[in-house]
This record gives sequence, structure tokens and C-alpha cells, in this order.
Amino acid sequence: LTLRLASHAGTGYAWVPAALDGGDGGVLSPAGERTSEVSSDTPGAPKVDVYRFAASRAGTATVEMALRRPWGNEPPVKTWRVTVTVH
Repeated sequence: LTLRLASHAGTGYAWVPAALDGGDGGVLSPAGERTSEVSSDTPGAPKVDVYRFAASRAGTATVEMALRRPWGNEPPVKTWRVTVTVH
């Protein structure tokens, strides 16, 4: 599973996994580190944060991502959630 979530470079905000709930336990696991795809070298240019997850076994899992700064305790400015069924 590959997630591509739009964000803006230079703002300090990045998408981070907020929850990886394997309701059935251990269905998905992170596969590598976050990568970014930037549309240009212009400061503040739109970018895409890319996250990959691998299926460990059949079942259902929910992935929740939060757009937040990695410091402080502020709530995320956006959240994104998807439920995945692996056969």
C-alpha cells in the first residue's frame, strides 16, 4: 500500500502515522521511511509525502495519518484515514 499525501515544503508540517490499527492484529506494517516528491526547487512549493505499508497477512486494518509539526503538542491541522482489507 502506498499513500501519497499533499503538503507544502518549508512549513514545518509533515504527514505522520497517527494510528496503524490492525483490528485483526498485524495486518499492515510500515515499509521503509517516508519519502517526499517535490514539484520544484522553489521555497514553499507543493510536495507529496509518500508512505509505504506492507501486508503481513489477510485481514482488515485502518491507517490514520495526521498533518502536524513534529514538535509541540498542537493538534493536527488535518487527518486522513483509510480502512484496508487484505485478501
